Order: sequence, then C-alpha cells, then structure tokens
Amino acid sequence: MRRSVIRRIVDTLRDDELLALLGIAQLLRDQSYTIFNHAFKEYKKLCRDYSVIPHGKASLRKYIYQFIHLDLIRRNKIKHERSLEITLLNIPSIVLIGLVHKKLKKN
Repeated sequence: MRRSVIRRIVDTLRDDELLALLGIAQLLRDQSYTIFNHAFKEYKKLCRDYSVIPHGKASLRKYIYQFIHLDLIRRNKIKHERSLEITLLNIPSIVLIGLVHKKLKKN
C-alpha cells in the first residue's frame, strides 16, 4: 500500500482510533505480532498520555476490524487462547507511528 493511501486513511480516523492504531504500531516496532490484551493496555496508556478517555475492549475490537477492512493490519486467532495475534500489513511500524503522531499533533 502506498504511503499516500495510508496518509489518507490516517487522516480520516478519529483520535481514539488513531491511538488504538498507534498502540498497535508501537508494540510491533520490535516484534512481528502482538496480542489483543497487550494492544488494549497500550491503547489505554496512550489515552492517558493524550488526555483522551479510553473506550472499552469492545470498541478496540471494532477498531481492529476496521483496520483489517482498511488493509492496515491482519489478525489470526490463537488456537489455544481466546485472543488475537495482530500484525501490520504493507507498512513498516515506524512509518505508521510517524504518520499517526503527525496527525495527533495537528489535532
């Protein structure tokens, strides 16, 4: 996916969605996948840092399905756990982190 397409996608997301995507991207800087519970913890931490009231796990699941539909991430169900493995598609995490930080600073 081209960077301009990612930028347009990022520009359409709300702050809480951006923070969820930022949390996932930050967790994936040094690893190939993360799990839902780690993404939720990171999202809540970022919400505190940006003074945004965090939404619950159901909202984060909704955001994840939206990101899947936008071809930003892929998820795999873990067989022996009731959780999801989350990986980025078509964009390095560092690029996505930069785009999201830039968008959040404008808001």
